[in-house]
Amino acid sequence: MDTSGDDSDCGPYFDSPLLTISPPDSPNIKMFDVSPIPIPSNMVLPEQRTYINIVPEGCVDPNILIPPFLEEDSEPSDHVPRIPRSPLITSFASLSEKLQTANDMMIEMGTQHKGPEEYTDDNAEAVQHLCSTISSTQATLGKVNNLIHLASTTTDITSFSSYLVAYQLTLIESTLFQRIPPEALLTHSPRTPHPSIVASTDFFNYLTRIIEVSILSPTEASHRAQTLNYWAKIAARLYELNNFQTLKAVLSATGTPPIQRLKRTWACIPKKTLTRLESLTELMSEKDNYERYRETMVNG
Repeated sequence: MDTSGDDSDCGPYFDSPLLTISPPDSPNIKMFDVSPIPIPSNMVLPEQRTYINIVPEGCVDPNILIPPFLEEDSEPSDHVPRIPRSPLITSFASLSEKLQTANDMMIEMGTQHKGPEEYTDDNAEAVQHLCSTISSTQATLGKVNNLIHLASTTTDITSFSSYLVAYQLTLIESTLFQRIPPEALLTHSPRTPHPSIVASTDFFNYLTRIIEVSILSPTEASHRAQTLNYWAKIAARLYELNNFQTLKAVLSATGTPPIQRLKRTWACIPKKTLTRLESLTELMSEKDNYERYRETMVNG
């Protein structure tokens, strides 16, 4: 049963354009205004036949997997999945190291010369360069730190473009998939699990739970519908990117009993979105051993 308040007016949330967060002076987050990175031909949008522009510096690196942050009251578990490290955390660590190196070099130069009068022209230029590096790195580090704080306190995932989220998820999924050797499919079993397959299934389950929580967290049906509609958009983008693994994770989340029981929430979803979700759900149905999905894969 949907326990949210009486908020049958759902219209405003779907009439306004989707907001995006794009700090104009951030070194890592700039939306669709940079050169595209290479994308495999099977990941080109079929109706556009153009590459999706993405931020190289802002890409999640799926090769760096870390345990997720858990609430203090969470029950201990031996099955906590390892997830890709946040690019903001990666940038913060890299900038901190750069700043420390510059400071160490400045200290070293200071101990070699007692005063400015002992600096040669070359030394003076080096000191000026170090000062500039330290100043700019400190400024950038402060901005990244602010973004980390913002992301951990107020940022809603629906603030980001559905294309951006779908593409980042596809980058992660693609790398996890490529790390699975063919022989692992023959030897993997509950008793002898292969780490690469476990990493893939863990990320699938982790993402499914994240989607569920994001939909169930709002207290009002209209707000829940806004998030549900957003994930439906991402599902469509994942299909366009031929990312069926993550698509299945999204559909698994929206198809769970806690989500399906939200009657007033579903009543706020546009008919076009409902039709799209039904079509994708039929495609990824387990009926007849994923017959529709296998036909799609064979027919390209």
